[in-house]
Amino acid sequence: MAVTTRQSNLFAAEDWKKIYTTFRSADFQSYDFETLRKSMVDYIRTYYPEDFNDYIESSEFIALLDLMAFMGQSLAFRTDLNARENFMETAERRDSVYRLASLLGYSPNRNQAAEGLLKVMSITTSEAITDSSGRNLSNQVITWDDPTNLDWFEQFSAIINAALQPNQKLGKPASSLVIGNLKHDLYQMRLRSGLVPVFPFSTTVNGTGYPFEIYDANLASGVGITESAPEPSDKLGFVYRNDGRGNGSVNTGFFMAFKQGTLTNLDFTLGETLANRLVGLNINNINNSDVWLFETNDAGAYTTQWTNVDNLRNSNVIYNNVAAASRKIYTVNSRANDQVDLVFGDGIFSAIPTGTFRAVVRVSNGLTYSITPQEMRSIPITIAYISRSGKIESLTLRLSLQYTVSNATARESLTDIKAKAPQFNYTQDRMVNGEDYNTLPFTKFTDIAKIKSVNRTSSGLSRYLDITDPTSKYSSTNYFGDDGYLYKSSVTNLTTFTWTTISDIQRFIRGTLASIIKSKETKHLYYGNYAPKPLALLNSVWVRGTAETDASTGYFAVPATQNSITTYTPAPVGVTVSNNRKYIKPGCLIKFTAPSGKYFDIDGTLKLGTPSTSGQSTVKWATVISVIDDGINGGKGLLTNGTGPVVLNINLPTDAIANEVYPTLSSGLTTTVEQQILTQIQNNSDFGLRYDVDTSEWKVVTATNLSTNLNSNISTANSGDTSNTNIDNSWIIAMINNGNIYTVHSRGLDYYFGSRLGTRFYIDQNLRIFDSRTGSVVKDNVKILASNTQPDSTSNLGSDYVWEIYAPVTYSDGYKDDTFVKVTFADGNDDGVPDDPSLFDSIVNETVNPLNKTVWFKKYMDFDNLERYAWLDPATVNTNYANYEQITLNLNNSPIGTVFFATDTSEFYVSMLVESVRTAVLSMDYTVYAGRSYINFQYKHNAPSDRRIDPTPINLIDMYVLTTAYDSAYRRWLNDTTGTLVEPVAPSVVDLSLSYGALNNYKSVSDTVVFNPAKFRPLFGNKAEDQLQATFKIIKSSNSKISNNELRSSVITKINEYFALDNWDFGDTFYYSELAAYIHQGLAPDIASAVIVPKYSDQIFGSLFQITSQANEIFISAATVDNIEIIDSITSSRLRSSETGVVFTGTVSTSGGNA
Repeated sequence: MAVTTRQSNLFAAEDWKKIYTTFRSADFQSYDFETLRKSMVDYIRTYYPEDFNDYIESSEFIALLDLMAFMGQSLAFRTDLNARENFMETAERRDSVYRLASLLGYSPNRNQAAEGLLKVMSITTSEAITDSSGRNLSNQVITWDDPTNLDWFEQFSAIINAALQPNQKLGKPASSLVIGNLKHDLYQMRLRSGLVPVFPFSTTVNGTGYPFEIYDANLASGVGITESAPEPSDKLGFVYRNDGRGNGSVNTGFFMAFKQGTLTNLDFTLGETLANRLVGLNINNINNSDVWLFETNDAGAYTTQWTNVDNLRNSNVIYNNVAAASRKIYTVNSRANDQVDLVFGDGIFSAIPTGTFRAVVRVSNGLTYSITPQEMRSIPITIAYISRSGKIESLTLRLSLQYTVSNATARESLTDIKAKAPQFNYTQDRMVNGEDYNTLPFTKFTDIAKIKSVNRTSSGLSRYLDITDPTSKYSSTNYFGDDGYLYKSSVTNLTTFTWTTISDIQRFIRGTLASIIKSKETKHLYYGNYAPKPLALLNSVWVRGTAETDASTGYFAVPATQNSITTYTPAPVGVTVSNNRKYIKPGCLIKFTAPSGKYFDIDGTLKLGTPSTSGQSTVKWATVISVIDDGINGGKGLLTNGTGPVVLNINLPTDAIANEVYPTLSSGLTTTVEQQILTQIQNNSDFGLRYDVDTSEWKVVTATNLSTNLNSNISTANSGDTSNTNIDNSWIIAMINNGNIYTVHSRGLDYYFGSRLGTRFYIDQNLRIFDSRTGSVVKDNVKILASNTQPDSTSNLGSDYVWEIYAPVTYSDGYKDDTFVKVTFADGNDDGVPDDPSLFDSIVNETVNPLNKTVWFKKYMDFDNLERYAWLDPATVNTNYANYEQITLNLNNSPIGTVFFATDTSEFYVSMLVESVRTAVLSMDYTVYAGRSYINFQYKHNAPSDRRIDPTPINLIDMYVLTTAYDSAYRRWLNDTTGTLVEPVAPSVVDLSLSYGALNNYKSVSDTVVFNPAKFRPLFGNKAEDQLQATFKIIKSSNSKISNNELRSSVITKINEYFALDNWDFGDTFYYSELAAYIHQGLAPDIASAVIVPKYSDQIFGSLFQITSQANEIFISAATVDNIEIIDSITSSRLRSSETGVVFTGTVSTSGGNA
């Protein structure tokens, strides 16, 4: 027998059976003092009736029982309390809830500081800066969008530029980021080094003064505007943005970023190497985002910034996405009262801290509130900066809030944490499915009152269809518009060339010169300035031999008709001919007209009558592809095989009349000319290149013949002159030598097409799309529709005119303007010869009434302080006067600000008041081109079949967000009866993107989150829309004991409960039957019936029984007791609205009701 067993059997006071019996007899449901005392007394009476029977209250033994009952109650309470603290649903201590939340991977949010952007409304500098007019701007207050200062933007920009970092200027920011479809440019001021770029100020919010700080802003992709670490630096970041709505817009201007709170430093030293060290920062109200840790040296200077990683299940000091080489990391644990602990690693996955450290935290007020623009106006900030000359200067800014800031929130309550921790555990800190998108934002931000995320897959189109991309990059587009304008502009482009060897010259000739000669601008110049050679007097017609879809063969002939029989005498063409048919050779462009009374049909045949549909015309342009000998086969006309010796690029019928011909434009230089150019350059001579239409060759213009007026327009009057008098102004390229440098002047002609408002153009110059079905290259184009009127006529054009888009409009700073594009003549077969070089004349015809054939532009300064030109309505320009004198005489006939164009001098004048006298002031802010506005057009853009949006991985997530601050402010406005509160404005898309842009770090890479501001839709009360205002008609129950006023208040309470935020979602539909059932359920038996009656007489009873809301709207009740009317019965007359709150009590009505 085992010793233990034996001794137990022999010496134990009680065996296990007795112990079990004793416990079985005990009452384990007794926890409190009374039941514990009673249980002990009952136990003694039952099992020890003979040993003890003194149960009077004064008994000493009873006192002992009382003490044991008290101790038992205390132990039971503590045991129960500790057990409850182990479960999220029952825990009450904040520390317990924090620890339980951490087990679910959730880090409770501390208070969130109010933050936003302050617009710079005025600026003053101590530096001696002058504007373009020579005015000294030192100590001058320059106000943003100052209507009394025409040069305010130039002066504002000059002062800003002077304070920027040396490598920055307006137009060249440090970085840029699109936030909420609005581009933000980051600029940085140059400060004195060694200072933390934080500038404090204070202001009063809701009657209480709070501290704020301007901080060093930065731009972070996927997040938005962030704060740079508060360490000594010589930079202060701020942003510029422009929403295109003018300088007065709240979203246009320079902005400084601010936060509520005060930066606080805590220094500590860690001498011992301890794994998993925890350092507590015992400061209350540390906000949720602003905790930094710096390692310092003996002098107190910052040496290393430690990286703060999330304290989550999938991201902490052991498992995170920080690079392995960066092991100086820590996490932040939240504690009660918004204190924090810094938690460090174990030395394996992250470094163990030793040495001297400084923790920098921002302490905020920890409240939920909103800041209105009225509470942050004209905040003065003085910044010391280093000028470009190295001196310390002072910059004084006046800052104002432009929109309500509503992102300040208190720390999460225990109820919030208990609700959010399990939700966060479900999402696993990422947004993948619909539940994630509707849940995770709540756990990340404490200031979201309601959210709804809707997956709008592939912009709402079927995944079996091509996706329409609004940028036109991934899908073809086809737009119609009526706001087009077309104009042409003569240009002289400049470039430079230097050479050392003959190889440099040869590369220049075959590179730069060759590209200029082949350019669209040169082609436009040729067809726009070299007159076609007439053929009409030669009575030449086309005689077709064979025809194909896009070509025909035949010959030219002189017809003769006798006895209704037409005979054709072949007419030779080419170099052997002395008349203008000598220009008919390969590459030339011929204009054919239909015989009188006929037109060309769509199929290329001649028909009697006049054109009536698009595609029919009286004119055809054709390019000569080839010519055999003189083009008449020895006078026989057709060749023996039936084909003709001349081949055209279109199917042209017999009897088409040759009207005029553009001689062939050669796209290359002959060897002889190349050698001449090389010799001229070697001799450092000035020379030019002109085009000789007689020989279809490029020719050199020597220095003695080259016109010295390099800024004049091209003229062919003295083309080829060799009198050595410098009068040949037909040069297209001029080479002017200045030592070892040649300046290359190249003339050209540009055609532009633009849209004033509706259309934006997308151009990819590196993209060529080949249509395998037609065997042709597909090009973007603009079609001038036949519905437009002819120049100087009310008749329609009759035919569509097609322009090909070939290049974007790019400014010198690299900015591409997508409101208009460069266009060129259509070239259907891509042979380099236009299909119709007379397009511009057909649409504009500038030679007749030229002042009515103009497109006007006005200069403005863009946000980069660069000159741009915007289309100007022709009706705003007065062209009635020839010169300044005539304009001056007629100033009183026009209002101040009228723009005049002097037709003789081509100068612009603006009517202004100068010392109270009307004066015509010369202006350089306007320009004019030959062209036409208000054009009906069709724009087609083509995207290749291999460049498409794949609908399967692309999801657009519409996230509708209702912030707690906006919710609170809106409810205060609804409940305000004084009329002093203004209806709050919902946060904009930009505001939401700035506040919640960090959510982009948690979405799937294939998703795009689109933030949408939520809006309330108030019902019933006076602050609702007119058609939604109503009166509730309540029939009081006959046995009700409450007063009418009490009943009114009770009805309003139930209505407000019904419209509680938790009960409604965005886009829901209101049903009165549901509300009526809830009112009856809550107020029975005090009411007998309740109906809702529209307030206005133009609505019928029942029109408010069902109300729908938009996707971004959520219902809220605006009803007050004034909208509740107590009646005794429902009749047809009482189903009309009462606007006086009349109380019906049987046969007599009195205003007010029973008290």
